[in-house]
Amino acid sequence: MKRDLRKHSKSYLYGNCICFLMLFSVRFLRKEINMTTLKKVAYSFGNFPIGIMLEAFGTYVMFFYIDVLKVDPSFISLAFVIHGIIFAIFNPLIGYVSDKTETRWGRRRPYIAFGIVPLALVFYVIWSPFVSKEFLPAYFLTVIILFDFLYVLVGLNLAALFPEMFPSLEERAQVSAYRQMFGILGSIIGVVLPPIIYSRYGWNVLGIIFGTLIAIGFFIAFYGCEEKKNIKIPSIPVLTAFKYVFLNKAFLPFVVGGFFAKFLLTSVPAAIPFFTKYVLRIPEKEVSLLLGSIFVTAIPMMLVWSKITKKFGSRKAMFLSIGFLILVFPAYFFVNTFVETLIVSVIFGALLAGVVMLLDVMLAEVIDEDTKNTGMKREGMYTGVFGFIIRFGYSLQGIVIGGILKLSGYIPNVLEQPSSAILGIRFLISGVPVIALLIAFISFWFYPIGRKENA
Repeated sequence: MKRDLRKHSKSYLYGNCICFLMLFSVRFLRKEINMTTLKKVAYSFGNFPIGIMLEAFGTYVMFFYIDVLKVDPSFISLAFVIHGIIFAIFNPLIGYVSDKTETRWGRRRPYIAFGIVPLALVFYVIWSPFVSKEFLPAYFLTVIILFDFLYVLVGLNLAALFPEMFPSLEERAQVSAYRQMFGILGSIIGVVLPPIIYSRYGWNVLGIIFGTLIAIGFFIAFYGCEEKKNIKIPSIPVLTAFKYVFLNKAFLPFVVGGFFAKFLLTSVPAAIPFFTKYVLRIPEKEVSLLLGSIFVTAIPMMLVWSKITKKFGSRKAMFLSIGFLILVFPAYFFVNTFVETLIVSVIFGALLAGVVMLLDVMLAEVIDEDTKNTGMKREGMYTGVFGFIIRFGYSLQGIVIGGILKLSGYIPNVLEQPSSAILGIRFLISGVPVIALLIAFISFWFYPIGRKENA
């Protein structure tokens, strides 16, 4: 009993120390930088709790419910299928409702303010189930749907403010770099800290600490949120609004290119564990180092790509980022040592930063084009539809990786793989990304915004 109390006391102390440091950092920033920059940094900080949530949930929730709580994997798989369908519906629907909202506090801010505390609480109860084992499948489905709804409610409305708050390319490039830097930091924490916390203090303490970080992170972001008044509210039906999104000539090339760019972001990290275990045969700790090298390199390079975007425009900057990535990825097919792979991964992270940052900027440009053509501000609908479409990238990732492993003769958990499987794994981490990037490059070639300037 005393030992448990000491454990919880320590975790409570650690959680409060983290919160204090975050609040102190913002207070310090306030003294050092002007209020305009402070607002930009505060708004951008919203990607920090998003990174924590998505990485912790995506990496550990199946392990927790299947391996720790002993829930039948088939129930968990079914829950994720239902969850995926509902998630796809939530995105455009919440975006549509948000666009049509009109209050004295704005269109987006009320939803963000309302959703922060419930979202943090639901994230906590994911890791602290309070039902008996026979009700765990239903409990899991319920909490992930609630989590999904609240995440979209807060995250979508936060993202929808980006084009409105930052109308110039210079501001968008700068703020997008800030957002992605905070997002990567959150992702690193979401992947690295959970095993340290749950192995020492338990899963419920993980929920308490991360739930607290999520709430504080979003409240800091809320401080940076501003909305313009006298916005023209769309008055069109939901299906018509959905159709009009695709009538925007800039949206289709953007969303196809964005889909394959997002597919790249998920497929490469998913393929690396197979590559390191069966091709390089290196220890698991070095796998973490490889993945970490990609993220850590990307953080400072966000600022570099911000400057490139300001100088050349988003379209040309995207071509530079994707073009160099196409040249780099074949190197993964030929590397044979940890050091060689680390060098390629560092270059990958540096170039990947450009793609990640530019997707925000280009979506904002697409929304501007819609506003120019229709006279209406529909950031929520565009953000929601984009989220709806890229969601299927996760499904494509599973199909591609599973299919190539199956066709190449891969044998699960057997160190000595047939040569065909080794070839298949090498193709997964080199050939598949090149194909995805070529499709993205061709798609962005038809992206009309900035074409004349770059001609």
